[in-house]
Amino acid sequence: MAASLILPFRSEVQVLGSRSGMPLSETETAEQYLQRHQINAYLADVVSHLLGERKERAVESVAAYTFKVHAGTHVLHRDYAFISATPHNRRSFLRLLVQAITPLDGRTHVSADEMLDLVQLLCCDFPAEPVRAAMARAHAASTAVAASQMMAAETHRPTISSTFAHLSLATTAAFQVSDVQLPLATALLAVCTQVTFAEFLERAGEVFYACDTRKTLRVSRNVLCLTLQPVMTLEQDSGNFAVPPARLVDALLAARLGNEGTLDIGEFLARVFGGCMAFSEFALADG
Repeated sequence: MAASLILPFRSEVQVLGSRSGMPLSETETAEQYLQRHQINAYLADVVSHLLGERKERAVESVAAYTFKVHAGTHVLHRDYAFISATPHNRRSFLRLLVQAITPLDGRTHVSADEMLDLVQLLCCDFPAEPVRAAMARAHAASTAVAASQMMAAETHRPTISSTFAHLSLATTAAFQVSDVQLPLATALLAVCTQVTFAEFLERAGEVFYACDTRKTLRVSRNVLCLTLQPVMTLEQDSGNFAVPPARLVDALLAARLGNEGTLDIGEFLARVFGGCMAFSEFALADG
C-alpha cells in the first residue's frame, strides 16, 4: 500500500489576487474564493502560532508554517477539530496515518478499539465513532459482495430470497456491533474511506430516506441510483466535500440483487461504502 493518498477534490475556478494585476473571476467573489479553499482556517492558525511563539523573525515563522502545510506535516499531533476542518488537512492526516501503519503486518486482525489506539497515536482525541463506523461498514460491504457472488451462482429463486434476507440481517447487525475484527490493511482502508467520504455517506443515507416515500424501508435500486447521481454531480461541482467518481453508480446498477431489485438502508450504505473503499484503494495505490 502506497504511503500517499490522492482524493478527488475539484478546483476548476482559478482566481488571481489583485497583486497580480488580474481581476477576480466574475462568478466568484474574493470571499467565496477564500472560503472555497478554506484559507481563513490557515490564516487563523498561523496567527495563533505567531502569537503563541512570539518569535522575533515572524516572517520566517510564517514561511515555516506554510512549508509544513504544503508538505502535509502540519496536522501531526493536532486535535481532531483541526484535522477534520479542511479537505487538505484530512488528506494530510491520512497520508501520515498510512505511512505510520503500512510497515506493520497488514494481515493481523484488529478490533475497532485496537484500530482506534493506532489512530490516536497521531491524534490523541480522535473520536471512536468514525473508526467503529468504518469497521462495521467495511464488514457489511464485504458481506454484500459475498452475497452478490453467491447470487451469481444460484439459479433457484427461493434460495436467492433467503440469501438476501440473511444479507439484510447481516448488514444491520454489522452497523450495531463494536467487536468486528478486520485485517489491519482493510481496517486502515476503511478508516481512510470513512474520514474522506464522511459527508457523502451521510448524504447517501439522506437520499435513501428521501426515496423511501412509501415508508417500506426498501427502495428500488434504480430509483436510488437515479437520485444519487445528480446529488453526486452537484456536490462534486460545489467542492464542499469529497465525492467518489460516477462509476460508483455504475457499480450499483450492475450489482446482482434479489428482492425485485430493492435495497434496505443497510444494504444500500454497505454497497456505497464498498464502492468508496474501492476508489480509496485505487487512490492509495496510485499515489
